[in-house]
Amino acid sequence: MIAVETTPKLLPIMKRCAALVTLRGGVTSHAAVVAREIGTPCTVGVDGRLESGRAYLGTEIRESDWITVDGDAGALYAGDVSVEADRLSAEERRLREWEAAGEER
Repeated sequence: MIAVETTPKLLPIMKRCAALVTLRGGVTSHAAVVAREIGTPCTVGVDGRLESGRAYLGTEIRESDWITVDGDAGALYAGDVSVEADRLSAEERRLREWEAAGEER
């Protein structure tokens, strides 16, 4: 979902989105806070504009176009960028392995 900003009325739509992008806002904006709560990647305060169902974020983005949202870096990429290996430490990976196996430590 790409929007100028979000409001509580948009929550049902936000829950169904793969990612959120807003033209306004910061780390404590509605979009950022809700995205963290629902586990959705989000980038806020993006330089761009919306016109006639199209977004201009350095390049034109149409409704059916793929974009990749890196919520950690606050970056957007044109197209469907493959996901790289996670950045978990060895200890975090081990804890997740235990959790997946149902082990208690």
